[in-house]
Amino acid sequence: MRGVIHIPPYRLDGETRTLWRGSSQIPLRAKSFTVLAYLVRSAGHVLSKAELLSALWPGVHVADAALKVCVREIRRALADDAGAPRFIETVGRVGYRFVGETARDEARAQAAGDAFVGRTAELERLGSALRRALHGRRQFVFVTGEAGIGKTALLQRFRQVHLRGVTVARGQCVEQAGGDEAYGPLLEAIRALCSEDGGHLVALLRRTTPAWLTYLPGLISDHERLTLARELWGTGQQHLLRGLVGGLEAIAAHEPLMLLIEDLHWSDRPTLELLTALARRTEPARLLVVGTYRSEDTAVATASVASTVAELRLRGSADEIALLGLAPAEIGQYVCERFPDLAQSKELASAVWRQTEGNPLYAVNTLDRLVADGALIRPQGRWRLAPGQRPVADLVPETLAATLRAQVEALHPADVRVLEVAGLVGLRFDTHTVGAALKTSPEHVRAVCNGVVAAGRMLSAAGEDEWPDGTKAAEFAFAHAVYRDAFARRVDAARRGALHRRIAEALDRGYSGNAGPVAARLAGHYEAAGLYARAAGHRKAAAATAIARCAYPEAIAHVERGLDLLKHLPASRQRDSLELALRSTGSTALIDTKGFAAPAVRDTFDRSLALCRRLRQAPELFQVLDGLHSYAVTAGDLQTGEQLARRMMRLAERRRDPSLLVEAHHVLGCVRWRRGDLAGGRRHLEAAIALYTPEAGAIGLRYCGHDPKVCCLGNLGLVLWHSGYPDRALQAGEDARRWGHTVGHPYSAALGELLLSWLRALRAEFRLAREHAEAAQAIAGRYDLEAIELESAMFWGLALAGLGEADTGARRAIEAFERYQRLAPVSADLCVLLASALLLAGRGETAGRAIDLAQEDLARHGPAFSQIDIFLIDAIVHGWSSDVETARHRLNQAVVLCRRCGAAALELRALLVLCSLPAADKQRAGALRLLKQCRSRFTEGFETRDLRESAGLLAQQAVGAVSPVRRAANKWPARRSRRSTALQ
Repeated sequence: MRGVIHIPPYRLDGETRTLWRGSSQIPLRAKSFTVLAYLVRSAGHVLSKAELLSALWPGVHVADAALKVCVREIRRALADDAGAPRFIETVGRVGYRFVGETARDEARAQAAGDAFVGRTAELERLGSALRRALHGRRQFVFVTGEAGIGKTALLQRFRQVHLRGVTVARGQCVEQAGGDEAYGPLLEAIRALCSEDGGHLVALLRRTTPAWLTYLPGLISDHERLTLARELWGTGQQHLLRGLVGGLEAIAAHEPLMLLIEDLHWSDRPTLELLTALARRTEPARLLVVGTYRSEDTAVATASVASTVAELRLRGSADEIALLGLAPAEIGQYVCERFPDLAQSKELASAVWRQTEGNPLYAVNTLDRLVADGALIRPQGRWRLAPGQRPVADLVPETLAATLRAQVEALHPADVRVLEVAGLVGLRFDTHTVGAALKTSPEHVRAVCNGVVAAGRMLSAAGEDEWPDGTKAAEFAFAHAVYRDAFARRVDAARRGALHRRIAEALDRGYSGNAGPVAARLAGHYEAAGLYARAAGHRKAAAATAIARCAYPEAIAHVERGLDLLKHLPASRQRDSLELALRSTGSTALIDTKGFAAPAVRDTFDRSLALCRRLRQAPELFQVLDGLHSYAVTAGDLQTGEQLARRMMRLAERRRDPSLLVEAHHVLGCVRWRRGDLAGGRRHLEAAIALYTPEAGAIGLRYCGHDPKVCCLGNLGLVLWHSGYPDRALQAGEDARRWGHTVGHPYSAALGELLLSWLRALRAEFRLAREHAEAAQAIAGRYDLEAIELESAMFWGLALAGLGEADTGARRAIEAFERYQRLAPVSADLCVLLASALLLAGRGETAGRAIDLAQEDLARHGPAFSQIDIFLIDAIVHGWSSDVETARHRLNQAVVLCRRCGAAALELRALLVLCSLPAADKQRAGALRLLKQCRSRFTEGFETRDLRESAGLLAQQAVGAVSPVRRAANKWPARRSRRSTALQ
């Protein structure tokens, strides 16, 4: 207990632990004083005998008689009658209740003990920043200094003086076992605001930035959270950052906002990136962001935050307030305010300043220690040195550590044991976890902590938390990290491992089935306990949580730490299963950070496949095969891709899993048609569509990042077009687009638009192709889907070129292609797409170089359906160069391949070009005969461009007219491309 509590006509002095009536001290044993203080703090509440015994004699078996002795002594001191109590009431056989009136002077004592002195200039700088923020100019201020220098106290004072009418969102970065969760302090701040707001803020975030709500369980229904999580699956970190920034700005638009993030030296990287993103925005916002960090800390995060601050200051976006120790006069002011009638205040202030160099935490704890040791006493309400004390200068402890050590040693040993375990839990802890580690009740831990809160500065109450299993526990927080460290360091190695194990097991039980938010902490505690298998399992869960928040580097770090932990385990099936689970989870993060075709991705999948072989029936095998398939196809190795897809099909059939069958048909259908088997590809795509269920959609989303039905419908449209069914193709393409928007997943929606843009371009409907490419780009840009954004940009360039905007179209296509090359190796398909855009733009020479790249890719990976397009484009390029014979040869090769594949649409197109070449009458007649035969196989789509042109050409030939195509053929040399060095 601190300060003074009046219970008229008596008063309890918490500093000296004495009872007074007027100027007379009433004798009372220390234990009886503690009982009285405990009852007074809970005035009006019945306290059971068991609770009192547990709180006041922790860890010791004491009979009820000891408590009765104390109560009798208290009643005697207060002249209280048990039959007609004015102060202490006996409640049946249950316990006791304090029924007297209290008038607390603790507020005044707190004000004296926590008197704020100095920092006038710093408060003014914070006030100036706030005034600018209130006028819509977002402000960033970083307060830095050594531990205990008063960063938190400065901001508390600032909040008391300046922040009326301003919403304050406070988050704390914490150093804890296993590391912090991505965006942890920001989520803490927003969660607290939402809890206080009563629903208005949740509605605001739902409208403006629903991404926040997916990470705040309890604020929305599970169904809504899963729906939002599905929408965010596979999106990039920049999209998430934009959403989080938008959420804070939306709150600030509603009401001026101060975002306070303390202890950034322990910050996670995503939190720093969010602060940077906020600072780089130039739009008006009534927003003040204040962060604190220790300048002398050697943690890696401190270097990161210092770099962030330096960057923002260089841009003029932030101010930094570096706190130094208080001046001698300011320490003197503090001493005078706390001990107003102490004759030796000047000598005491001088001694304290010399020893502490003005460090406020050190100075305050030094004075607390002098009071607790009885060196400073307050008889009759006046402060003085106790008789017989050494000179003032000799009373001040030499170091802060010595001061803290003395404070710890002054506590009851049982209380120290509680706080030692709390120190292992973290800066913030709950009574349930600490109780489980000590094998005692949460109530006992709560009683001890309440006593420490009342007695001094070490702890503060931090509300109540409810775990997923329904467990409710009181929370407390160390007032400063130095207190936590002082207790945690006391735990020897022999006890430490066992305590960490019990802490982890308590968390594990409470968060069973929903351990994501605490997975990193669990991993850290299990690792400290030497339980490496469990630690590795929770590293996998922590990686999955980080991936859900687009924190891919953090996810990779968790996986790598988990793999390191496995080195402590002997070779076994369990060890291999853990490694496989870690690598399967980490592959998603690797793909996002390094690209699908990166060697590290291939190495991860190869190792995973080896583990699957060793484990035989590993459930991850299908996912690993799917990943290797995607790697191969992305790199253009369709042959290997098909082999892997066939293995997936055999595995799905063996497991008789309908969802896996959908995915196997999906990947096998796509790779078969791209290798030239249109009929086989069509069968698999149609089978996948027929078997599709929502569960299959979830599997596809998890394994390949998009809804399989969207992809199958879109690819079916392409297969049908190439096979000579333009109308059915368009229907499938439109269905793909509609389904992509229906499933509520951004990548799938963008994919549906992209595939329809491709189909419209094949139909030479360039205006519509441009519209769908723009729609795909918009979705991809909004959700940071770089690969699909670049592919859409290439189709957009092709469509522009087809609409006559040759220069713009060619430039856009080349820019997107070159950016894609930095993302992943480009396949023959992408080279053909670039060449098509350049050809439409009239740039034959550059198109030829793109075709050379495509041919090189096929030489590496084997033949593919794109060979037909390569022959067609190469023929046109040679025709423009007056090399008519080579052009004719390429077209004949294309026709042969088309017939082999059943590609009627491309055969028709090749024959149209062949008929346009300068040729002898016999050659031209043969080409027209082939064109007529090809066209006769079509049963639909007669309004499409190629079928209209072929009909016109055949009709003109029948009446002996000169074909427009033939007239154009005579001008082939005039259509040579302009020189371009874009692909050189």
